[in-house]
Amino acid sequence: MVENQDNYRLLINKLDEFIRKYYKNQLLRGTIYFCSLVLLLFLVASLTEYFFHLSATARTFFFYGFLLTTIVILIHYIIIPLVHIYKIGKVISHNQAAQIIGSHFHNVKDKLLNTLQLHEHAENEPGASKGLILASINQKITELKPVPFSSAIDLGQNKKYLKFLLPPLIVIIAILAVAPSLITESTARLIDHTTYYQKPLPFIFEIANDDLEVIQNEDFTLNVKVKGEVLPDHVFVQAGDNRIKLNKENNSSYNYTFKNVQKNIKFFLSGA
Repeated sequence: MVENQDNYRLLINKLDEFIRKYYKNQLLRGTIYFCSLVLLLFLVASLTEYFFHLSATARTFFFYGFLLTTIVILIHYIIIPLVHIYKIGKVISHNQAAQIIGSHFHNVKDKLLNTLQLHEHAENEPGASKGLILASINQKITELKPVPFSSAIDLGQNKKYLKFLLPPLIVIIAILAVAPSLITESTARLIDHTTYYQKPLPFIFEIANDDLEVIQNEDFTLNVKVKGEVLPDHVFVQAGDNRIKLNKENNSSYNYTFKNVQKNIKFFLSGA
């Protein structure tokens, strides 16, 4: 009787070992899924912010949406399998484990399930019948001992799921190597999501004059160059209440002459 119990305990220990490996396999696969999804979401959020320069409200939505989604994915793919490894929460039963093992070792499926069912049945049987059932169970367990239940799960098979992780990872590394601002600047704005950021203009003004000084009562010609991906059709100078259109020399060069300068003049440039 003691030998029967010891053999059955060994069988249960092997099933428990299989169940732990079953959840280790889920954890490993879940880690790959988690990293893949988080990197993809990060890439989408960063590039969206970079190219569309979102408002503070939209950036706040993206920021908390990313955090919430990350937490949900973390719980589903990593936390749950991790706690199941330590038998916390609802884990698969020994019968379910036997069915999974049986799908890999077809010759032991019925024998393993029958052994578990017989043991449950033996608990309710009288002495003589119970002894016969336990003897049958012991025989089946002896036949099952050489079967390596844990080998029904191959952790190395998870390598095939790396195909989901590599594309976003490679894209992020390539962007950081070639044009890091696409990620670094947009990520900084997403983190500082409550701050208003002025959308950068597609062009800039450069004063071409060496200095901005002139002798009183003389004329001063302001030379302006425009640089950028998109150039304005017109450039204006605002001085006081006056908004004056500059003379266009070519697509990127403009000038305007202040006549008979009497005093310091504050001005700024604008383009349409």
